[in-house]
Amino acid sequence: MDFIYTADHALPDSLCDELIARFESHPGTHAGITGTGVTPAHKSSIDLTIDNYKDLQDIRQRVLNVCQNDLADYFIRYPFVGSIAPRIRQGPTGAETELTMDNIGSVSRETVKMLLARLMRCGTINIQKYAVGTGGYPHWHCEIWPEESFEGLHRLVLWMYYLNDVESGGETDFYFQKRSIKPKKGTVVIAPAGFTHTHRGNVPLSADKYILTSWLLYNRAGKPVMG
Repeated sequence: MDFIYTADHALPDSLCDELIARFESHPGTHAGITGTGVTPAHKSSIDLTIDNYKDLQDIRQRVLNVCQNDLADYFIRYPFVGSIAPRIRQGPTGAETELTMDNIGSVSRETVKMLLARLMRCGTINIQKYAVGTGGYPHWHCEIWPEESFEGLHRLVLWMYYLNDVESGGETDFYFQKRSIKPKKGTVVIAPAGFTHTHRGNVPLSADKYILTSWLLYNRAGKPVMG
């Protein structure tokens, strides 16, 4: 068990194509940024943060509609309820039940989606382009780090959709799991955000590589809203 989840055809081809088209025509693209700023030796990409633009909120919501299903499937497969002890109301009497490792498998996807919406929130969503032959994220990294706002410390999992096929190069490598994932249009990748899932993105050799990526974060106390 490596806690890395993939599913082919998770994001519809038409939505992948639209995301790339809107990226290519949008004035808000910028050089890719890491925790230490613009560092091309670590990450060479062009990014677009769709949360920052009103004209992209429609497609952001359509992405979330898909992503919430994939995240629910991930947490059904890899439940983590022990750390938060969530309770839900079930049955005709509406009796309160604590979800445990033993009973979460009996809960529906819709219930898990509701639970995630109460306990979690989506991070900022980025479209990223890695140019053929030069782009990539070759620096081994994880997704949790002590940034000043503490947002990075709330990240639970990363999620990513490949928006196009790359026949050669462009793989996502996970260091400790010795696993390499080839970019395939519409495929989703979900994995823990911590150092156990240190990873990198190889230089694409046959075509530009486009991804859509973000994180699922714990909600701050008293703010039960996802999206």
